[in-house]
Formats: sequence, C-alpha cells, structure tokens
Amino acid sequence: MADTIDDRTIINNALARIGAPNIGSLSEDTSLCAQAKAVYYDRIDALLGIYDWSFNGQTFKLDRLDETPQNGFQFAYGLPGGKLSNVPRSVMSDPLSSDTGFPLRASDRLRDFKIEADRLLCNNEQVWAVFAVRAVPSSWPGYFRLAATVAVAADLCVPVSHDADLAARLDVQAFGTPEMQGRGGLVGLAIGKDAGSARRAAPMWEDPLTQAHLSGPFDLR
Repeated sequence: MADTIDDRTIINNALARIGAPNIGSLSEDTSLCAQAKAVYYDRIDALLGIYDWSFNGQTFKLDRLDETPQNGFQFAYGLPGGKLSNVPRSVMSDPLSSDTGFPLRASDRLRDFKIEADRLLCNNEQVWAVFAVRAVPSSWPGYFRLAATVAVAADLCVPVSHDADLAARLDVQAFGTPEMQGRGGLVGLAIGKDAGSARRAAPMWEDPLTQAHLSGPFDLR
C-alpha cells in the first residue's frame, strides 16, 4: 500500500533536495521542524492562491446575516472559514444549473455584489460562492506537487542548509528567472498543465473577469 501523501511528505521531500534530514512528525519538538513549518504553510498558501487551480476550489452556501447593509444592498452574508482569500472565484444564485453539477449558465453567476470585511453584500435571497481553500497534498496533481516541493526547498535552503547558491538555483527551478515574474519554471509548467486540463472540462461560456484574473502577473518571490 502506498504511503499517504501529506504535509510531512512534502516537507521531507523538500528537505531531501537540500541534503537535510527528515522530520518524523509535524509535532516534534526540534528546531528543524519549527523552521520547516514556519516556511511551509506560507509558501503553500501563496502557491494555492496565485491561480485558480482545478483541485482547490470549494463551493459554500453562504449564511445570511441578521443585518441590513447601509450601502443599498438588501442582504449581507458571512464568508466561510478555511478560505485562502476573501475574493471568491465565483458567486452564484444556483450552484446546480446543469446535470453535471457545474454552474454552466453565465446568467447564474452574480455580478452585482460587494465584499466588505468578512461579508458579501447583494440582493439575492440565496447565495453560493466558490473560494480557494488549502487542498490537502493527497489531492494535488503531480505537476503541482513537484513545483510546491521545489519551491519549499528553495525557501528552506538558507535557514536549514545555509547554502545561498543552492537556494538561488532551486528558486529559478521553481519560478523561473526574475523576468518571468514568478510564473516560469515548474510553477509555470504546472499552471499550463492545469489550464489545459481545465479547458478540456470547460463550461460553454466565457467569463471575461475570470480570464483577466487568470492572466495577471503574480510574483511570489
């Protein structure tokens, strides 16, 4: 039976790339474990947040709050916990607009809403929204797992191995050269692979706001 791929797996794979020993548990009381955790979660959340990966979106039915917005909207909804950003990928009046379970009709996507603090304001009586979440490593496709491992290794190299030259090489391997603005290297390849997979399963409509979001530069260095 194959070993479960979890956060410790990714950390240990990254440590192996810089010639450091493994950690036995994420709860162990060692300086190596503390250094690894200090780097790991920030890096993973940043990687998961730079692009609408096919594997880390989650649909939430939003709970209406007992308050009336003061800016003209009728309803206020609380945003869910566990999300990586307050910015939703999509906001919908109906999450099941087709037999496939995907919101394929552009008319079901809400455009008239506003995010204020941890609230979504709109005029709809029921609202669903898709947010990026921290997907568990066992759900990551191989192309993202490799990019994440190398990116974490680059971050850990100086604090753990004190090797700035190796850190720089790993950074280029993960993100490409500086002019690629963090979208080259293995991360860029992962984005391209994921985008290709998404196009093969794409709904039959175009969302210009989402397209503009996906094409924007994001430099994670």
